[in-house]
Amino acid sequence: MEHSGSGFLVNLDHEQRVRYYQWWRQYVFWKRTCGILVIAFVALNVAALAWGQQNTFWEIVKDIRKKGFFLFIGLWVWGSMFDCPRCGESFRGWLGKRYLGGECQNCGLSEVLLSSIPKPQELDMR
Repeated sequence: MEHSGSGFLVNLDHEQRVRYYQWWRQYVFWKRTCGILVIAFVALNVAALAWGQQNTFWEIVKDIRKKGFFLFIGLWVWGSMFDCPRCGESFRGWLGKRYLGGECQNCGLSEVLLSSIPKPQELDMR
């Protein structure tokens, strides 16, 4: 069921544009936060391996790694609960559906279309 297309933006009223834009900003924040956590987790592990396991740094890293892993899993699960701004269904899939796709699993609204919505003017004044 594919609803996306070039006419998508033209048919949005002002209220819908604001709602979709705000949803997109939250979604981008979540994706970037998860990306930063993955990079930090990998860097921390590489640094810990480079300095060896027989120092104080390793003990600190072990503690941070445990907490960071659970934080990442929590954010990942939280991101799975984003509802599509168009159809209200889960934007991401769970088991049996594509989790890493760039579109709604129900209506096909894509990240590309959402990213092309310009910032509403009244939000510029804040």
